Formats: sequence, structure tokens, C-alpha cells
Amino acid sequence: MLPRIEDCVERIADYEARAGCDGFDQVKLIDMKSGCAHRRELLRTDLESKQREALVELIRNERPGLWV
Repeated sequence: MLPRIEDCVERIADYEARAGCDGFDQVKLIDMKSGCAHRRELLRTDLESKQREALVELIRNERPGLWV
């Protein structure tokens, strides 16, 4: 199951707090922020079906383990 926006924001904050620690990945943080933004976009009521499909596909293709 994909995380909700609220969960994404919380996980981003937790991960961002680890900046500078061993294993911290700046690209992962950027990917997390992008994924959260994609989920926010899905809430828009003015999206066309192709736009919605493109966002859903981006979310489905997020890197494995991004939200773990």
C-alpha cells in the first residue's frame, strides 16, 4: 500500500533529520519530496485523465524501498 500524503510528510521529516549521518542519501530525500508532490497533485480536481494516469504511473514507479 502506498503512503498517504500525511505519512509522506512525516517520513520526509524523519529522514531529513538524519542529514549528515552515515547512509543518508540526498537523492532519496529528493525522490521522497517528489513522490509527496505527486500525491498532492492527485488531489487536484482539475486534472485530466491523462494527467492523473501519468501521476499514478510516476508513483507506481518510485524506487523500491523509498518509503521504508
